[in-house]
Amino acid sequence: MVAGMLMGLMLAVAGEPPRGWPLFAMDTARGSPELLAELGYSGQSGTLNGDARAVLEHRKRLLAQGLRMNAVYCGAELTAGGLKADPALAETMAGLADSGTVIWIHINSKAFKPSDPAGDALAVEGLKKLAREAGSNRLKVALYPHSDFWVEKTADAIRVARLVDEPNLGLSLNVCHALNKGEGDQLPRLAERAGDKLFVVTVSGAKKGGKGWGELILPLDAGDMDLAPLLGQLALQGYKGEIGFQGYGIAGDRRKIHQGTMETWKRLNASLK
Repeated sequence: MVAGMLMGLMLAVAGEPPRGWPLFAMDTARGSPELLAELGYSGQSGTLNGDARAVLEHRKRLLAQGLRMNAVYCGAELTAGGLKADPALAETMAGLADSGTVIWIHINSKAFKPSDPAGDALAVEGLKKLAREAGSNRLKVALYPHSDFWVEKTADAIRVARLVDEPNLGLSLNVCHALNKGEGDQLPRLAERAGDKLFVVTVSGAKKGGKGWGELILPLDAGDMDLAPLLGQLALQGYKGEIGFQGYGIAGDRRKIHQGTMETWKRLNASLK
């Protein structure tokens, strides 16, 4: 009887999913694949600057270390004539087919001001085509809100993603950009509003009330911003997407930055209820 109860308890515990999520590092943090693998990161993002071959070679280096390319950061321009994405994107998506890599689209514009819904119709038309092309390669697309770009706020990305209404197109919630654009006190609510359209979350340490990137993009073991409310909301809504460390512009020793961040990430995961 006791043995049966113990076996049942062991099976129940073994069947429980682990708390929290793996963490990838954005390539902005300049960690090497070897270092990231050693420290327990799940992978690294890449950046497309008109060269598909460079992105695919980067992915090979990651795969050699047992890592994934979790996302590829890619630019698009919203013009008066429509949406124009990086010309190497089609080749990149073909090379990444079936990989699980998220195509991360940031949209800038000279024709429309940041957050201006006047550009919605043109953007939606272009994004529908892009989502369907990505879908033919079994890939997802996530809008990347970026300060001072046309899609600059998480709220903008939610609006546009819902207008596009393609199952494989969603958005990213980027903590540093949200803080920069006054959305810092809304992070859990924004995650809830995004719902199943939330494909990627990027985190970093930050100083409360910080303004510049030097205060809004820090290793996770620096600053005084509490990520627990956001992570708690993600856990509550059963978030299964990617989470990455944004390390743009952080100076200092790469090992110290990534190790301190990973150790803090593990503690945050362990604290989830």
